Amino acid sequence: MNIFKEMIRVWKGKTFMDSIMSDFKRMMKEIYTMFDNVTSLLFQHKRIPGINKRIYDEDHFVNKSERKIRKRIIEHLAVQPGVDIGPSLIMMSIVKDAERIGDYCKNLLEVYHMFKVFNKKHKYYSTFKQMRDKIVNLIFTTDQSFRKSWDDKARQVMEDAFKIEKDCDQLLQEFSNSKMTANEAVNLTLMSRHFKRIAAHLSNIASAVIYPVHRIDFSLDKAKRKD
Repeated sequence: MNIFKEMIRVWKGKTFMDSIMSDFKRMMKEIYTMFDNVTSLLFQHKRIPGINKRIYDEDHFVNKSERKIRKRIIEHLAVQPGVDIGPSLIMMSIVKDAERIGDYCKNLLEVYHMFKVFNKKHKYYSTFKQMRDKIVNLIFTTDQSFRKSWDDKARQVMEDAFKIEKDCDQLLQEFSNSKMTANEAVNLTLMSRHFKRIAAHLSNIASAVIYPVHRIDFSLDKAKRKD
């Protein structure tokens, strides 16, 4: 299913769809900025004036954008009773995924304030830095694949996100058997979980490009099952 052709058919107007997608694009851009800023703190110890307020303001924008999109869709459906609501359910689902990513960016800011010994000399610095770079690319690719309905790119996002999730699970196993300090163990675990959840939500958004509404939010392996 080409999600945008289906949206145009159901929503009966390219203008309305363009307004929704424009809001979603700004939402994803803000998420990209949030993640880039907060991970710059974690990995580069880059000083960004007023970063706490900036991150919370950006999260507020993301939350407001989600509510705005959902409200527009509900109002539009109210004046078109009886239409196929599938595309609308998809859009409402993916904006919730985007909103959750903003929350995890806030959580990473908390890790930054708590983690006292994370630098280039740390054993896991390179591992997490590589994972961070992959997620930055995934955010951009997820946005592009959804707005342009690129099946191949969406599937690649899901595959890459799945690998990140598995890597995070493996790291947790290592942490549980390590002799790290409590500060290291807690904050590395939190970073791993936050990165995993961000990757999972990006995969959910990408899944909307290639799967029908009842299969979105499923990883590639689960989506292959018959249901």
